Amino acid sequence: MSRANGPAPGPPALGAEVTVSVENLGGIDSTTVTVPAGITVLTGENATNRTSFLRSLAAVLGGRESAASVKSAAETGRVELSTSQGTFTRVYGEAGVDEPASSPLTDQPAIVDGFVAIDERNPARRAIRSGGEGLRDLLMAPVDTESIRASIRETRTERSDLEAQLERIEARQSDLQELRERRSSIESDLEAVASELATVQADIEAAEGAADAGDDLADLRAEQSRIREAIGEAERTLERQRDRVASLESEREAIESELAAIEVEADRLADIEERIEGLERRKRELEGFANDLAAVLEVNRDLLADDFGPASGTGDLTAALDPSGRTIECWTCGSEVERAQVSDRLDSLRERLEHTRAERDEIEAELGELREAAAEIEGEKRRREQLEADRRDVEAELDLRAERIEAARTELAALREDLEDLESAVEADAGAEGDLATAYERLSDLEYERGRLVEERSTVASEIEEIERLVEADRPRIEERIDALSDELEDLRSRVAEIETAVIETFDEHMNELLDRLAYRNVERVWLERRVGEREDPLGESEFVLHVVREGPDGAVYEDTVETLSESERELIGIVLALAGYLVHDVGESVPFLLLDSVEAIDADRLGSVLGYVGEHVPYVLAAVLPEEAAALSEAYSRIPAAELADA
Repeated sequence: MSRANGPAPGPPALGAEVTVSVENLGGIDSTTVTVPAGITVLTGENATNRTSFLRSLAAVLGGRESAASVKSAAETGRVELSTSQGTFTRVYGEAGVDEPASSPLTDQPAIVDGFVAIDERNPARRAIRSGGEGLRDLLMAPVDTESIRASIRETRTERSDLEAQLERIEARQSDLQELRERRSSIESDLEAVASELATVQADIEAAEGAADAGDDLADLRAEQSRIREAIGEAERTLERQRDRVASLESEREAIESELAAIEVEADRLADIEERIEGLERRKRELEGFANDLAAVLEVNRDLLADDFGPASGTGDLTAALDPSGRTIECWTCGSEVERAQVSDRLDSLRERLEHTRAERDEIEAELGELREAAAEIEGEKRRREQLEADRRDVEAELDLRAERIEAARTELAALREDLEDLESAVEADAGAEGDLATAYERLSDLEYERGRLVEERSTVASEIEEIERLVEADRPRIEERIDALSDELEDLRSRVAEIETAVIETFDEHMNELLDRLAYRNVERVWLERRVGEREDPLGESEFVLHVVREGPDGAVYEDTVETLSESERELIGIVLALAGYLVHDVGESVPFLLLDSVEAIDADRLGSVLGYVGEHVPYVLAAVLPEEAAALSEAYSRIPAAELADA
């Protein structure tokens, strides 16, 4: 909601008066009323603007479906709420609410329509009147279940990735014992090679002391030894490159295997996105149509409610006594039509509005399922793209390793050729020193073997160290994070169930407290039951079932249906249902008001008890009451007579 004057102020301070100013809304031209904290009774006969005032107040609180409409003779309307914390407005133009110019108390119309404006159009009261269908969706409307589902998907993905890491660590840990045994074997081999080297070196020193070897031969042998060491290093380099190539080929094979298992349903994703776009478009159309229907219903309802003067037309006494026979001026064409015709048409429009809202709710549910399916396909698509990138990296490194292997082979071939030349020269110069040459050759082989074993021991030790680090450091961290994610996932899954349970417990508590206070005959208990369905869903699928328990003449209790309740009992249950939603969702923190209208079915004594009970939980309670009922209410309640709602 855009606001011209910076951040919105908060709700009024408790105990402070508020002022409500209304212009050109409902049946009101212009009026300003001061409302104190506590319980305030709007007294007056029907068609004295009490309903128009309450709906105007609902509008500035942030309501939509419960809000007022512009007076038929005016082009614009406005309602303003002045509090100790600031001023709030709702402005209406020819096309409806002027959003840029409006700054209501809250930008959450669902909580105002569902739990603050408890008039005859209130969803809770309508649901009870129609038999108690759809109570769960009604009471859980403020809960953003789609956001919770998205959090569940993200948490599941992170946990799956960590579990895969843990599996890789466990796979490597299984090799740890074999690597340690290999390191021990290498160290034993090194000890044996070192012992033989010492023996060969002693033999060479003894032979060189006895032989008259020239400086040239010594230089040749030194060069021969250097080249042999270079050959050994080149062979080890070539072996490491080959091992890395084998590892990369295994990695590429694993990537290709995983790629083959991933099938990105691009066509299905496109179909889903197209379906989502179509459903969102249809939803907007339905919401616009529903708003238009609600506006038409409001205008005609106000027209019928305000028409309590003498009958139009002939002045027939029978027509005057029978309101359905009166005629009124149609606001669309200007012709005279009977009230009964308008009333029948309004009933048809109300039924159409209910069907439209039901279709909108079905579309919203399907949209949630489609968005979840699209997210899963997108996840598969991102995983495939990552794997393809990994495969490209592996293939690039394989090309690099192939070049290095070729270079190592070329270098090794050249060194071996040089060694052959030197061995020929040494053999020619050594003559009788053939045994010494053999000793030198053995010495070179042993030095090469020692270097190879040292290199292998270093590689094995590094791998052991890496696995031990994974097991001792990374594994506990990953396991701790997996446990935390599992707890978080369980919390997300149970969050909606906890709210549902709180709603039911709150309703049951307040419903039965009021039943005790109001002493309805034969009604022993009214309670809600939460039933969990079988459909798989991260949040579960439940419904709320309303139960009515009666007491028979013989004192025995039995279960009955909502349809058998009196009108007064049904209206009371609807009010308590809305109050339960108000309390569970902490509506009072942002909207400390509760507006009651169309409560004529509840007798004055019981209405007083209801108002007193609601006033214990809500800072500002306003109720539209007929004069004879108001006379029976507590003198402690503030009064606003209908005269104050008339045009100023």
